[in-house]
Amino acid sequence: MNKLFPILLIVLSSKLYANSPTDFLYKNVLNVECKEGSPLQDDLMYCLSRYYLESDAELNKTYNNKINSLSHTKIKKLRESQRSWLKNKNIDCSDAYEAEKDGREAPINYLFCHAEANDKRVLFLEHYK
Repeated sequence: MNKLFPILLIVLSSKLYANSPTDFLYKNVLNVECKEGSPLQDDLMYCLSRYYLESDAELNKTYNNKINSLSHTKIKKLRESQRSWLKNKNIDCSDAYEAEKDGREAPINYLFCHAEANDKRVLFLEHYK
């Protein structure tokens, strides 16, 4: 039993925050028009899927542009900051999902959390020196 405990602990802890935004994205979302203001869950998920993908693309573009404009020392600091931010974002959004996991709002809140966090990080990166 003592030998199995560490393995069991690793397996269980890896499941705790196993969700990823891509687990909830609707397929071909960039080819479907977002019906803003619709109360239907499918329409909300299409809009949020698009919002998440766009925010993620903007975050990646902004991060890469910033990395290309910094000194080696600043790049190292920014990478550390980015890793820490990403870890915290994943924990925060997973917590938001877990709080609602039995309801229909869980995937909506989860995607929105990630997209909104991405937008805030873009603003941070744009002003990072």
